[in-house]
Amino acid sequence: MGTFLNFSHVDSLFWQHLFLLLSGLGALVFLLSAFASFFSHKKEEERGWGRTLSQVGWVFFWLSTGVGLFYLVWRGLEAGHPPWQTLFEVLSFCAVLVYLSYLVIVLVTGMKDYKGAWRGIANLMTAFAMSAAVVLLVIAIQKDKASSDLPPALQSYWMWPHVMAFIFSYATFAVGLVAVLCYYVIKLFNKQTAVKNWLNGFDDFSFRIVAVGFPFMTAALMMGSLWGQDAWGNYWGWDAKEVSALVSWLVYLIYIHLRLVGGWRGEKLFLLLILGALAIITCFLVFSYLPESQSSMHKYAE
Repeated sequence: MGTFLNFSHVDSLFWQHLFLLLSGLGALVFLLSAFASFFSHKKEEERGWGRTLSQVGWVFFWLSTGVGLFYLVWRGLEAGHPPWQTLFEVLSFCAVLVYLSYLVIVLVTGMKDYKGAWRGIANLMTAFAMSAAVVLLVIAIQKDKASSDLPPALQSYWMWPHVMAFIFSYATFAVGLVAVLCYYVIKLFNKQTAVKNWLNGFDDFSFRIVAVGFPFMTAALMMGSLWGQDAWGNYWGWDAKEVSALVSWLVYLIYIHLRLVGGWRGEKLFLLLILGALAIITCFLVFSYLPESQSSMHKYAE
């Protein structure tokens, strides 16, 4: 297999860098498309440049998704195990999951068929989502790229569903954060009266996104508990990583409760989504740099 794939000439890093390049170009094209939709004064011009750039952007989106998936397969063959042990692998995997979760959101909301100004918003969100993947890949490239054998605790049938469910939920919530950022960008460049017309749309959109991601995060926590029983003999050890993941889950649970039961709407809920994103960033990225992580059972590799 190694001879056939000829890893010595083209390794997984080539595909990761190509993934990064396509993502960056696609984000730029979608950003230009959004500007064409927002700032064009002639309907014909908006339909021309905006639609053309959007179509080109989706070509980059699909190419990026395909190359990202190909990179994961290649990296997995190189490492001999699923490519999400080291922080380098997890960040790269999460970048691919941003694309896959975004596709789910597109199907759920039908945003690819938006018209007029909402098309501009959809393109701006897609630009931000692809930019998020770029940021993850840039951070990943700075990490140690060496692969190693899985420790015994990770050689479990729970690894695939647990990790994939968690990262899919994280990527989905990242799209929710993108929606919130788009709202505040529009608010920055528009009059307050005009922004109120967009508020309900963004509120409903972000809630749909959380409704997609929250069940996956819940399932990931439950599977992690079962995995902990198999690996360490207890369902919950109050490990620092476990606690930070639980805090993230509670933030989104409070968000759902306040929206469905408390009647909250709009910017108050957006602040909760930002808080949830910060909790996930702490759990996912900042955790490795905290003193508590040094004794964590979840710290296997950097």
